[in-house]
Order: sequence, then structure tokens, then C-alpha cells
Amino acid sequence: MARMLAVCLLACLATAVNAAERDDDVVILISGERLEGVVIDEDDETVVLRHHLLGRLNIDRENIEEMHLYSPADPPEDPEEDPEEDAEPPDPDEERRPADGEEPLPTPPEPPIEWDSRLELSLNLREGRSTTRDGRVTWESGFSTEKQTFRYDTSYRIRADRSNRTEQRFTIGTFWERPRISTPWSVFAQGRYEYDEFNAWDQRVTASGGFGYQLLTRDDVDEDGNEFERWNVKLRGGLGGRREFGSDDEDLNPEGLIGGELVYRLSPRQRFNAVSTYFQTLDEKEDFRIVTNAEYEVDIDQLNGMSLKLGLAHEHQAQTPANVRRDDLSIFAALVLNF
Repeated sequence: MARMLAVCLLACLATAVNAAERDDDVVILISGERLEGVVIDEDDETVVLRHHLLGRLNIDRENIEEMHLYSPADPPEDPEEDPEEDAEPPDPDEERRPADGEEPLPTPPEPPIEWDSRLELSLNLREGRSTTRDGRVTWESGFSTEKQTFRYDTSYRIRADRSNRTEQRFTIGTFWERPRISTPWSVFAQGRYEYDEFNAWDQRVTASGGFGYQLLTRDDVDEDGNEFERWNVKLRGGLGGRREFGSDDEDLNPEGLIGGELVYRLSPRQRFNAVSTYFQTLDEKEDFRIVTNAEYEVDIDQLNGMSLKLGLAHEHQAQTPANVRRDDLSIFAALVLNF
């Protein structure tokens, strides 16, 4: 027993000596986590720490409780060297690091969030043995920063054959996502309300949340030397719920979901994106649905802020009444106005 105690004491002493010799910078997070390493860069928003095990970490200042930076003792001066000759003039734009016991400099306010909005218009008229008219109006708005992404959309679609209306659908939804620091993981939440006059239900409300994983992101450079994002692939999975009104089943049904999102830019002015999600009712394995949206969009060079879009929207419902189709497919072309 005494021999084991001596070994433990020697191990603790060796660990303490090793930590003392390393003279690391220490960053303490709001969560209480303590990170030791070398601070290699910092600005008003981010501190870059080279951790001995985790590697390079980019830490937002808002997540830092306090920092202890190691300052080695000044080396002895060489009498043959003139310190004023080799000294570099101070950079007036460089942020001054506060000394121990000194209050930190105030953090400048964050830049305002820039919102991007767009209006999509689609109108088709077909003349033949019968006259068919269909229209689609969509409004989207949102923003994306390093800390979070938020967007919402609303859409109205109507179709009529002569004087008989054959389709009328309205939907509005929101999506929010927040990436985790220095990892490919993120958390997300989303919700949607739908009205459909010719479906197995009159109204449907869905909400879900979970985790996302950044599978691939790759940048490229165009002919003018401007950098743009070429590939962006993300996977998502989580849990949620669905409730229908005006259907045979108006109970709240829990759902699991798994899906993916692909964004590919052929060039800075041409892009293709697709989102597909599989929703599985947890208490009935035969009850599921698959929602898919795919779009190709090209900017119009002569008209600033305008583009053309070709799109496809499809939903498959595994369980519907006999008089309601299981698949709802819409193919459209739209003029897009960007704000």
C-alpha cells in the first residue's frame, strides 16, 4: 500500500512539473471548461488557440469567461546589439493586450445582420380542349452569419381547369441552425404550417429539431480570381411531431427524420440545390412521407438582381385515403427578384 501511494505521488509531481515547464496560455470558457495551449492569434471576435491534443481551435470571445496569457521573462540584453536599432515601431492598429489586473478593452459592437429576400413569380396558361391556368407565388427571407442561420418562406399555389379549381395550397415555414465551435456539427430547429384543399387533410402543422453534420464544403476561384463556394453537402437527423386537421387521424404523431442538403455552384451565376427529408412516424412503421425539393437557378446578366429558376417539388405520403393521390409533384419555372 505504501509503495503504491509513493508511485501515485511521484506521478502527480511529474505531471505538475511538466505543466509548469510548459508555461501554457489558459482560456476558461463560460461553461467552466479549461483549455491550455498557445494563443497564436486573436481579434475582436475570435481567439485562436493551438491546443496540445485538439490542435487549432477558433473560440468566440462571447464564450470566454477569462484568459491567462503566459508572458516569459525578458531575455538578457546583448551588449553588442542596440535594442533601439532592431526594435519595430508599434502598430497603432494592433489591439493592445490588457495587463494582469487591468480591465479588458471594450469589445466593439457586432456588424448589423444583412437580410436577403427574394420574390418568385410563376404563371402558366395552357389552351387546348380545355383551358388550364396555374400560378405560384413564393417569398423567402433570411440571413446567415458564422454564428447562426435563419430563414422563413411562404408560398401560395393555385390551379384551375376552366372554371373548376383543381389545386389550392398555402404553406409557411421557418428554419434555424447554429453551428458548434470548431466542429462540423450543428443544431437546428424547423416548423411548417400547410393548407391543402385537395389532400387527405385540410391543414397540417409540423415541427422538429436535431443535429446537422457538415459532410463536405469546398471553395473555388472563378476566371476573375474571385472566390466562391463550389460544394456544400450537409446531413441532418432529429425528432419532431406532426398533427393534421380535417383528416381521419387528428392525433399528434411523433416522427423521426433524416435527410440531406446539397448545394453545387456550376459558376458564380449558376447554382443547383436539392433538399430531401424522410419522415417516419414512430408508432406506425407503414406511415411515412418523403419531401424533396430541387432547383436550378441562373442569374440574368443584363438585369441586376434577377434570375430564372427551374424547380421540382415532390411529396410522397405512404398512407392516404383511396380517393387521394399519394404523390404530389409540381414542376415549375419562375422569375426571381432578389432584394
